[in-house]
Amino acid sequence: MKKFYLIAAFAVMSFQFAHGQAAILVLIFGDKAASENFYFSLKGGLGFSNLYGLESADFKPGVHFGLSNNLRINDHWDFVPEFMPLSWKGARSLEVYPTGIPELDTLNATGVKLSRNLNYIDIPILMRYKLNNKIRFEFGPQVSILTSANDKYEASVTGADKLSYSISSRDKLKTMDFGFVVSAGYALTDFTEGTGIEFYVRYYQGFVDIPKESSESYKNGILQFTVSFPFIIPSEANSSEN
Repeated sequence: MKKFYLIAAFAVMSFQFAHGQAAILVLIFGDKAASENFYFSLKGGLGFSNLYGLESADFKPGVHFGLSNNLRINDHWDFVPEFMPLSWKGARSLEVYPTGIPELDTLNATGVKLSRNLNYIDIPILMRYKLNNKIRFEFGPQVSILTSANDKYEASVTGADKLSYSISSRDKLKTMDFGFVVSAGYALTDFTEGTGIEFYVRYYQGFVDIPKESSESYKNGILQFTVSFPFIIPSEANSSEN
């Protein structure tokens, strides 16, 4: 139930934030940045990531948020570059390894759990095919830049409260990741009032072994559920202002 409330709160805040930020973009770039041929979308949502190839790794939930630029090519095709400065990836239920800190490694802990938390800046360069006014598909390459990484230990310690400790794993991982995105979307509302709501299901598969050590081999993979808020000024409004 708590997860449901968190998801609902995130959706409401994203919706309110998106409308305000989209209006600011129009003020900066003018009405041409909110036309049917060229407009911005703010998007955010939840994802479930994994590190494929890492023993015992399990899916880890996370969030993502960013901005897309939508350039209409024709009635069916759009060019959609994106900038996602917040994109949590990683995995949980990993095989525990010594921290190298004697005070922690010698603790009489039980049920030790390890998760690897990664944050990337994602830059997908996508093509969108619109089957009709509601259904659309996206695909294209993505470059990701690692901004932070940490391994989080959680355990129960005899005679003490629950232990939680994080250590940086940034120096173990490559800065750049590269992969491919496929996505399917549905327009929940028509863009008749100048704004809209779209829902997307997206999968990203990394092609790069992200650890620096050649003895290790695992790749990023993530399934994302995204709500997108396009901001479009209808052509009638643009023509009337002109």
